[in-house]
Amino acid sequence: MSTIFGIDLGTTFCACARVSPPDTSTELIKLERNGSKSGWTMPSKVFITEDFRSNPRAIVGSQAILESISKDEGELVEFAKRHIGLTGDQIRRWTDLDLDPTDISSLILRKIKKAVDESDQSRPLVKAVVTHPRDFTIPRKEATAQAVALAGIELIDTINEPEAALYGYFKPGENEADPGIYLIFDLGGGTLDIAILEVPEEGQPQVIGGHGQSELGGKDWDDVMFKHIMRSAETHHAQDEFDYRADISQLTYHQLKDLACQFKETSAGKEIKKKVIKTVLRDKNEVMTVIKVQVKDWERECQPLIERCSETIDQALEDAGVSIDAVTRVLPVGGSVRLRAIQNLLYERFGEDRVAPITGRDAVDVDAVVAEGAARFGAIKVAQDLAQNSPNQAIRAMMSEVVESAPRSSLAHGINVLVWRHEGEYLSPLVEKGIPVPIQKERFFQVNNVNDHLIVEIFEGPEGPRPDGASPSKSITFPPSIGARVGDRVRMVVNVSDSGRITVSAHHERSQGSQSIELQPRGNTSSEINTDLERKARLNRIEVI
Repeated sequence: MSTIFGIDLGTTFCACARVSPPDTSTELIKLERNGSKSGWTMPSKVFITEDFRSNPRAIVGSQAILESISKDEGELVEFAKRHIGLTGDQIRRWTDLDLDPTDISSLILRKIKKAVDESDQSRPLVKAVVTHPRDFTIPRKEATAQAVALAGIELIDTINEPEAALYGYFKPGENEADPGIYLIFDLGGGTLDIAILEVPEEGQPQVIGGHGQSELGGKDWDDVMFKHIMRSAETHHAQDEFDYRADISQLTYHQLKDLACQFKETSAGKEIKKKVIKTVLRDKNEVMTVIKVQVKDWERECQPLIERCSETIDQALEDAGVSIDAVTRVLPVGGSVRLRAIQNLLYERFGEDRVAPITGRDAVDVDAVVAEGAARFGAIKVAQDLAQNSPNQAIRAMMSEVVESAPRSSLAHGINVLVWRHEGEYLSPLVEKGIPVPIQKERFFQVNNVNDHLIVEIFEGPEGPRPDGASPSKSITFPPSIGARVGDRVRMVVNVSDSGRITVSAHHERSQGSQSIELQPRGNTSSEINTDLERKARLNRIEVI
């Protein structure tokens, strides 16, 4: 049976783990020889070389940072995940080569695949589960899936990051959670995600709610620090609205990046390790300025970020319909949970005894747990297939037990599947906001005239027949079957997977005719396959280093 991989495609760092079903034990894969301190993560950075048109190369990971320091030309691309899947004025493109966030993400994934394949040629990266923030909309998940396909990887499924962390903390069928309510607090480099899991005394665990912010993470603490340092400088650089990337040298910029890490390490844990940090700024004219920064001042300026984290906790609890006192255990995830202010926030809100440790023998690796959980989720997907189709009764029984103990998901935004007649008559919502998934719902409609047809619209978010000013994420029309008669019945069926993939089908009972459409396609099944093949060919000409 093939190896299954889990990829945490992070805003600032990536990680990868694998499992070999039916075993669900995970193995982390080192993505760089001289990787990060945890050993398993790789920076989500791409350096586009200055001679890209004549010699297309993309340097990915830690080496991208070094190249950007040593080269005057070229472009360092960061934080592509914050822009992936956005449209219109929100879309971001890099360089004059028309590389968008999906392209950049595919290059990062190709680097991960290359590292995995080189680490063990007998277990190449073929199939994977890839993670995304909880609040990603359908277009953003589709763009992520497309990046996976462009990287030459078969997508098993996607899973949101805090729910992937659940599979990292708990191993269905073995290391299962005790009954209670668990809050997963996932603060990474670019996003904050919260999910709330209810584990009953009997029955299947259920994700009952959550909330997320795709633009709140460690990067925002870095940005506060950059501005804080600039205001501390007694030079012409000391301006509140200062473009540090334009006005200081590349070397100094990356020194500030390192300083940001020092700040985070200094402010990690219960006590401040250092009260003052010194650094030297050097602009492009080699003018140097010595700066002293008070750690407590920086933490005070970060207080609005802490308040946003606290508000997100409240929104997640409200979404789940539980009180803060009902939470049994808080499970911290992501590198930025090491910040002292974040730990203090969790201790103040929940009590220290209810917050799982992030260091020590009993702690999980907060940098890798999402990738491990994604791989384990992929193994569960394989187990579902074995539970249904294996000729071996013992394997079917064992896999069924594993599947039944796995958490059941819920939709982050809720998806309203609305059905209209062509005249504009609103008929029914088929899938309402906040419904647990996976689920199948159906409803029968009667043909009123031979030209009758049904219009299905998909909205993410607000409930109601048509949110004011909103456009549907998807809209499809089901014409009547050939030979339809007045009075015939049409059965409309909606299937929503545990990752939010929607399939809508219409069945004309008398003629047995049917139509179906998948509204969140996997990355390997695009409606614009010719365009995708051309795009893939163009990206494959880029050498990934």
